Amino acid sequence: AVDQSPNVMIEEGHNVTLNCSQKGTSYNGMYWYRQLPGQHLELIVHYYVQLKTMGPEFEGRFLSERKDSSLYLTVQELKSADSAVYFCAKYPALFVCYLFYKSLIFVSTGNCQKISVSQTPSIAWNKTGESAEIRCEHQRGADYSTMYWFRQLPGEKIQLIVYSFVGGDPDFGKFSKEKYDVKKTEAQKGSFTVKNLEPGDTATYFC
Repeated sequence: AVDQSPNVMIEEGHNVTLNCSQKGTSYNGMYWYRQLPGQHLELIVHYYVQLKTMGPEFEGRFLSERKDSSLYLTVQELKSADSAVYFCAKYPALFVCYLFYKSLIFVSTGNCQKISVSQTPSIAWNKTGESAEIRCEHQRGADYSTMYWFRQLPGEKIQLIVYSFVGGDPDFGKFSKEKYDVKKTEAQKGSFTVKNLEPGDTATYFC
């Protein structure tokens, strides 16, 4: 497992640094990837111990540094086009096995407050027919009582599945209540469940 930076909302022109730290391992290989909405994963940078390979399209505003079992990624002078999901990955030298973890960066074009959102688990492995629950929590107080849940299938755009708020009925839009469940009993916390899992449910889910 790794510890990775939480999701962030930040204004254009600022810098942001993401950290990916290995827990209980010291694998030689570490990566940072980016996935723009509706696009495939792009490799930003790869480290093998201290040997660095940066994708040419990321040279300039993207900086990276490896310290022991941690890999830092800094995006300078943020633009709205930098809004994406950023994944870190690690792998052992002798195995072809990649372990991915994610952070979401949303870049605002206007004034906004930074909201730190924690979503657990970062990655879930479940069997067909089981249910998978994702929990979401923020620290901005009771004024932020509405919670949205999104899904991004591989290579497709982000879709809003449901939004919910304390004391009201969730709005699933075109999605089925038989497939999804959401709980929102506190302003700062909520959960989302995908029921009767199928291979087609494999996706990135955001709150």
